[in-house]
Amino acid sequence: ANRYVFPIFNHKKQIIGFAGRDLKPEVKDKKFFRPKWKLIGDKSKWRYPLIINHNFIRETRRAILVERIGDMLTLWENKIQNCIVTFGISLSPDTMSLLTRLDPDRISIAFNNDSSGNSAGNKAAHTARKKLLQFFDENQITITLPNKYNDFNEMHLAEPNLVAKHFNAK
Repeated sequence: ANRYVFPIFNHKKQIIGFAGRDLKPEVKDKKFFRPKWKLIGDKSKWRYPLIINHNFIRETRRAILVERIGDMLTLWENKIQNCIVTFGISLSPDTMSLLTRLDPDRISIAFNNDSSGNSAGNKAAHTARKKLLQFFDENQITITLPNKYNDFNEMHLAEPNLVAKHFNAK
């Protein structure tokens, strides 16, 4: 239905859900509203793309939390493969449990920078940090919102290589 569809697998390589990104331009008319992302399945159980990058996160001892698959794809395009998609702006108990098992030295919260310091992505980053502080030291957690752009795709399209510089500087 005019969406890119990403299958979500569990650790046993079984499909447990789907995330679909709308390809049509966003319509502002509420009567014809289609969500940009359609998620099917219990997203609180999703650990995407851990089936592919689990060992890389263990080796680098660093995890980057992003809101959407699009953010993750942009990071991968910039050779940053240690990310975990949260599928929204909250951390599920399963994601918290996963992070404690992975035991990274550094966790970067890289949600969207929704244009003002009081927006949902910005507030959610601080809420996620508070949750993580229950299990990790303060110096292990950083908030690394995209600079002057809403998300990493906008940053990459406007200034190629800025995404890699953004994370290498942190």
